Amino acid sequence: MSATILDGEGRVANEMASVSNCLRVSIVTPCLREAETLVICIRKALAAIGESNADGEVIVAANGSTDGSEKIAHNEDARIVHITVRGYGAALPAGITAARGERVLMADADERYNFSDLPKFLGKLEAGADDRDSLSFIWACPSVVGPSHL
Repeated sequence: MSATILDGEGRVANEMASVSNCLRVSIVTPCLREAETLVICIRKALAAIGESNADGEVIVAANGSTDGSEKIAHNEDARIVHITVRGYGAALPAGITAARGERVLMADADERYNFSDLPKFLGKLEAGADDRDSLSFIWACPSVVGPSHL
């Protein structure tokens, strides 16, 4: 699988710097034609990272959009990972591979994910919860399914 990692200004990032610059959390968002909802998703994800008092990043795994999604991600200070192999099954693992966070969470860019639970989720993980039963929910479950239980 091939991916090009760009910094917030569109320059090819130094991958060695990425490895040594570990963050608390990365939120990976695969993206194909998500211009209508991407801005709000990135903003909500960044706000949740801020509310968690965490060093974090939002990664947009760009999968060939022609609707301006990549420009939006750039303007919103998300890290962009360009995926040359098309499809969700390529975008998600490439985004995860590029992540610098100790914890990596995923959310689609369609505004169905509830980022407001991120502070509680990280708190439970850092308190030792390490499996689905301890957390009582999977954080990346879309909010349309129902509320999460922490």
